[in-house]
Amino acid sequence: AVGAAVKFSDPVPTAQPIEVKLTLTGKFTPTKTTLQLVAPDDLSARNTMEQRNAVRVTEAKAERTANEVRLTLPRWSVGVLELSN
Repeated sequence: AVGAAVKFSDPVPTAQPIEVKLTLTGKFTPTKTTLQLVAPDDLSARNTMEQRNAVRVTEAKAERTANEVRLTLPRWSVGVLELSN
């Protein structure tokens, strides 16, 4: 399988979500798209013995058409978008 991974992060943490539009060119046409995010919604969030999942990886939605992928990065988040066929 051929694929690509794209890592996203909010370079200047803001309280606003970021809309991402990725335009694909060339012959690569993905048939599978997955998006994983770490988005605790709080810059001071951390895992503790009492809250073991305060910061964790979650699956998110990325919309794909033939040559475009759109997604929204929640505020204060990082993500990995994987495209494969």
